[in-house]
Amino acid sequence: MPLKEEAAELSDELGPEAGQAGAVNTLTAGAGGRMRGDNTDGLGLIRHLRTNLGVELEETRVLIIGAGGAVRGVLPAVLAEGVGETIVFNRTQERARELARRFASLGAIRVAASSKPRLPAVDLVINASSAGISGEPPGLAPASARGALCMDLAYGRAAEPFVSWAREGGARAAHDGWGMLVEQAAESFRIWHGTRPDTTELLEP
Repeated sequence: MPLKEEAAELSDELGPEAGQAGAVNTLTAGAGGRMRGDNTDGLGLIRHLRTNLGVELEETRVLIIGAGGAVRGVLPAVLAEGVGETIVFNRTQERARELARRFASLGAIRVAASSKPRLPAVDLVINASSAGISGEPPGLAPASARGALCMDLAYGRAAEPFVSWAREGGARAAHDGWGMLVEQAAESFRIWHGTRPDTTELLEP
């Protein structure tokens, strides 16, 4: 499991996105061995959605599954796109409420019931839960994905349960998180080296 929240606690300095999220995925050693923590997850997600998948989030309804450090890394970036409504589902509902309170100043966040939630149709489903790592689908009915673009932040085998769940529910498209991984890594490279690499070749089918 990524230790993004622990990395934030160990950092001597946090970049703006990392400070907002309380989670770090990029560490840079500075003068005197001081460690700076940054979070490029949100930038990577938005760039992947917009540039590679052709998705604009303004006025859309977004469902986010999970409430841990991965969500904290991407939620501010999602809200900054001017989404119409953001819904968070987490099996431990109090964690979802804490998330909504933490980012309340950035936009309204609706917390879904943890047991048999009744959800409206959504445009985008982002899975940031760890269920797929243990081979489990999200704790929601597959119909929650109907007509939506669905994306897991995980990639490879860890994303397979979610992608299968989304397709079963009638999602218009279902993706793992490889594209986001590549784009956030490019942002990390930019922090370390001052230039952003071209990601096109890595993302070619």
